[in-house]
Parts: sequence; structure tokens; C-alpha cells
Amino acid sequence: MAAVVKYLHSINGRWKYRRVVPPRLRAHIDGNIGEFVRWLGAANGQPSPEVLRRYVEVGEEFEALVAMAEKRAAGQ
Repeated sequence: MAAVVKYLHSINGRWKYRRVVPPRLRAHIDGNIGEFVRWLGAANGQPSPEVLRRYVEVGEEFEALVAMAEKRAAGQ
């Protein structure tokens, strides 16, 4: 059984996590980034347990970044 994992892409033999930062929040993130990208490891078929572990960590990092930007946008 296969699962669909959002934001995970196999590019040139490596796994990449990529999310677009909402345009209204970009000005509230240091560097004014438009997308959040992290490389997770080698791609040899299905993602390894290590890649999936890093996927979870990087997803949490992105969510924390967006939460911080939301607070800045609200003036907190």
C-alpha cells in the first residue's frame, strides 16, 4: 500500500521538501522568501525511514515559520 506524501519530490536522485510561502506573509519572514525548500537525502526508490523522519521535522519547521510570520503580520 502506498501513501501520498505532499510536498515531497524526487529530483536528480535526491528527495526535496518544497512549500510555497503565502504571498501575504513573505514580507514578515527574514529574507522575504517565496518558497521554503529543504533537501532530505538520497532518492533510491521509496523514501527511506530517515528521509521520512526528516520530512516530519522540516514540516514542523515550516509550520513554525508560518506561525511566526502570522504573528508578525498581526503586529504581535
